[in-house]
Parts: sequence; C-alpha cells; structure tokens
Amino acid sequence: MHIIIVKFFSIFSIVFIFVLVSSIVMTQSAFANHLEITIRPTLGSTTSGCEDTVDGCYIPSIATVDVGSTIIFLNTDITAHTFTAGTVRDGPSNEFDTGLLMTGDSFEYHPDTIGEIPYMCTIHPWMEGLIIVQK
Repeated sequence: MHIIIVKFFSIFSIVFIFVLVSSIVMTQSAFANHLEITIRPTLGSTTSGCEDTVDGCYIPSIATVDVGSTIIFLNTDITAHTFTAGTVRDGPSNEFDTGLLMTGDSFEYHPDTIGEIPYMCTIHPWMEGLIIVQK
C-alpha cells in the first residue's frame, strides 16, 4: 500500500510540475505576442485634463508592440483628432501622421524599427502617448 501511495504522489508531482510549467509558458507567450493593437483617444480628451488622469489621453497611453505589428489608430471620440509621431516640444518626427481623423475613422501603421515613438494630437497638444517597439 505504501509503494502505491508513493508512486501516486510521484506521478502527481510530475503531472503538477508539467501543468504548472505549461501554463507559465502559455501565459508568457500570450503577453509576448504584440501583433496588433488599437489605440483610441480617451472620451472627453478634447478638453485638457485627461493628461492628469491614470489612463491619460489615449487608451492605451503606452503601447508595446513588436516590429512589423499593426497599430490601428481609431478615433472613437466625438471630435476630430490626429495621431502624429513626435512631441509638442520638438514637433512632428515624420514617423507617421494620420492626418485629421473624424469620428469612426482609422489609420494603420506598421513600425519597422525598434525604439520608442512618442506621439501626439496636433489639434489638442495636451494629448500625448508613447509606442514602444520591440523585437
């Protein structure tokens, strides 16, 4: 009887470790896959104040993607916005510029270089976000 219990716990331990390791690997790969993301303005971002909130003026305000991913800039707000690479202080960087997007309009961008890309709305200068492009 003792040998059966020991074998049971040995097999149970091996199965438990396998399940645990498998779930960790699957969880990591789920978070590592950044092939497509949609960025939208926070509702009400047409007036300043969103920059002082936890969410910021874009959702997400910081986006991490892989090189070659699809970034969809979608205007879900009630007024027009731009999603323009660059900063208010330094101006546009010419990495991307959606131009004026009306409510419901979208624009796709596919980054091809690792690095950080700050972006802004040229109409509402308090609206700033950051895209982190990784390998």
